[in-house]
Amino acid sequence: MRSSEPVERRARERAASRAYDPDRDVSAGDRPGRVVSAPRETPAGAAVLTALLQRPGAGLDDVVHSTGLSVEDAARTVGALALEGDVDVARGKLRITDDGLRRFEEHVRKIARAIGEPDAGGPLEECPTFPLPMRTTWQEAICWNWAVDPDRLRAIVPSVLEVDVVHDRAWVTVAMSRLDDMRPAYVPAGAGWNFYQVSHRAHVKYVDYKGEVRRGCYFVRSYTNSPIMNAIGNSLPEFRFHEFRNAEMTMIRDAGSLVATVDPEGDAGKLVSVLDEAGATPTLPGSSLWRDVDEAFPILVEAYDAYGWEESDRSLYILTIDRGQWEVSMPRVVSVYDGTMQEVLFDEKTARLDSVFTIRGVPYRWKPLRRERIP
Repeated sequence: MRSSEPVERRARERAASRAYDPDRDVSAGDRPGRVVSAPRETPAGAAVLTALLQRPGAGLDDVVHSTGLSVEDAARTVGALALEGDVDVARGKLRITDDGLRRFEEHVRKIARAIGEPDAGGPLEECPTFPLPMRTTWQEAICWNWAVDPDRLRAIVPSVLEVDVVHDRAWVTVAMSRLDDMRPAYVPAGAGWNFYQVSHRAHVKYVDYKGEVRRGCYFVRSYTNSPIMNAIGNSLPEFRFHEFRNAEMTMIRDAGSLVATVDPEGDAGKLVSVLDEAGATPTLPGSSLWRDVDEAFPILVEAYDAYGWEESDRSLYILTIDRGQWEVSMPRVVSVYDGTMQEVLFDEKTARLDSVFTIRGVPYRWKPLRRERIP
C-alpha cells in the first residue's frame, strides 16, 4: 500500500537521498570509502547544526555562508542529516528537529566530558512543570512594529538580556493573533482552544552558556480573551514570561479595511487600529527606519526564542518556537492608538510606530520550556 504521507515529504526524502552518498565522508571533501553512521558527529555536520541553532529556518546559501563549506559539501551534509532525522527541510528552509537537537546536545556533552570540561548541558535543563510541546495556528495576525527609546526599554527588560538596538532605536512588536486549536502537540487536531492574544514583545539578544548570541523576545505585557488560557498560563510556576491579563478583543474585516480593538479588563492600555488592506504593498512605508524588508526581517520576524527571568534563583526561562513561513503584507495605516505604548510604558516622544505587518495561516509549535541558571 502506498504511503499516505504528503507528496512534499516524499520529494524531500528523495532529494536528501540524492544529496547524501553513504560511501562518502561528509566532512572529508572527495575522499571516498568511509561510511559515516552519524553525520552530526562530523565537523561538517556539527558546523551545519550549529548554524541552524543560531538561525532556524535558514536556507542552504545561509548555511554555506555561516559554515564556510562548499555548496556541494553543505548540500551533502544537509542531506545526510535529513536522512538521520536531525534536520527537516521544507520549502528550502532548514530546521533542527527535536530529536536532532537532543542527539546533537548529547554529542556536545560527550566531547566536553572527553576533554575534561564540565558537562556542557549542565546549566540548561527542561522544566518539569511545562514539559509538553504545544502547537497552534495563527489564522490571523497583526504586528505593529514600534521604534522606541533604548534607555526607556532598558529600564523594563532584565539586565541579563541585551536590548537589540538598530538605527539607534530599540524595537517592540505588538502582536495580535487569532490562535486556532491550541493543544499539546500529540493531541489530534480539533481538540484545542480558540482564542485571541495580544503580546507586547521587546526584541532582545542573549549570550547563552555556550557563548552563542541568540535573538528573541522578552514579553513586556500580554492579554488574551480566554479565561481558561489565562488561568493555565498564570498557574504554571515556571512559565515566567509575563502575567496573562484579560481583555475584550475584536478583529473585523469590512470592505478592504481591517479593524482591531483591545479593551483590557480594569487596565489602562486600550488599542484601536484601522488598517487599509486594499492598499497593502510588499514593501515597507517610506517613513520606516528600515532600508527594506530584508533588513527588518532578521530582527522583527526571525525571532524564535521567548525569554522569561526569575531573579530569585537567577534562572532564564527559554521557550523556543518552530513555525511556518510568514507571508507578510504591509497594509496602509489609517489610524493606530495603543495606550500601552503611547501612555503607559512609553509616550509620544519615546515611541513611534514604524510599520505594520499582517500574516495569515501560519502553523506554530512551542517546544518544551527550558531554563538556564545564570551564575
